[in-house]
Amino acid sequence: MIPVTGAQEPAHFDAQVRIPGLAHIQSHSPDAYLRPYWTLCIDDLAKAFRDLCGFTAQFNCEGTVDHFLDKKNNRHLAYEWGNYRFASPAVQSRKKPGNLYLDPFEVKDGWFAISLPDLQLYVTDRVPEDKREIAQNTIDKLGLVKGRHVMKQRQILYNEYKSGNITIDAIRKFAPLLAKAIEVAIAEMRPF
Repeated sequence: MIPVTGAQEPAHFDAQVRIPGLAHIQSHSPDAYLRPYWTLCIDDLAKAFRDLCGFTAQFNCEGTVDHFLDKKNNRHLAYEWGNYRFASPAVQSRKKPGNLYLDPFEVKDGWFAISLPDLQLYVTDRVPEDKREIAQNTIDKLGLVKGRHVMKQRQILYNEYKSGNITIDAIRKFAPLLAKAIEVAIAEMRPF
């Protein structure tokens, strides 16, 4: 996870998502299916997150709208821009209603790092003591440490970099935590 700054709500959001969504909630039973009006803002959300999943901090061209506070228990937030995070489908499928996760908007620089050469994500000592347990639980529950959905991309980019086929600038764009790990290894003159 890397720091993410929330973007301003798109101008069309109220008319296309919030108003029809809230009308849908008011006209249906509390357990009724929620119409996915939020999909109308996926491009805006992807742009706000620079096409990086808010949890894996890796490029995801198939990212989706994640309701940070789940819509099952927080229906009133189902159509609220401030509750949306851009996430990979693999991460979103691992999120369970009612569980607590570290919000990408809370993450500060240096809270997470990737070790080389094993490419494992870990929580650093820069995470405040009161956030460490939730940070560790988040990366464990969402498969961010070594889940296939993150490891494959890390391995491909890392191997392509070591082979000289991709620049550090490209890695910085597609996997900023991996780029940081490589830059630290280079600065410390460690083999990677």
